[in-house]
Amino acid sequence: MDVGRMNHRVTVEGADRSRVDAAGQPIAVYAEVCSVWANVRFERGAEAMRNGIESAVRRGSVRIRYREDIDEGMRLIHKGMTYGITNVLPDEETMEFMDILIEKRS
Repeated sequence: MDVGRMNHRVTVEGADRSRVDAAGQPIAVYAEVCSVWANVRFERGAEAMRNGIESAVRRGSVRIRYREDIDEGMRLIHKGMTYGITNVLPDEETMEFMDILIEKRS
């Protein structure tokens, strides 16, 4: 893994669903899990059209050093934009890095 390509700072947040409102429904309150350096890549317009992706959805991939405390129930913040984490793909061979697939719907 070329760590020189990890030139973006991203924050991963997890939801604390232990709080409930007056009706007893859980309230998602997010707290920072980690802030790390990452390589952030988004699909280009041509790739999105070729894959049949709706224009209102922005998908990308974020590569970070391997961690065990990130899962699909969390969200990722990059340059002030909040993205849902759709998949976490660790490097099974070396456990050096992991790819986090993200998505933002507008």
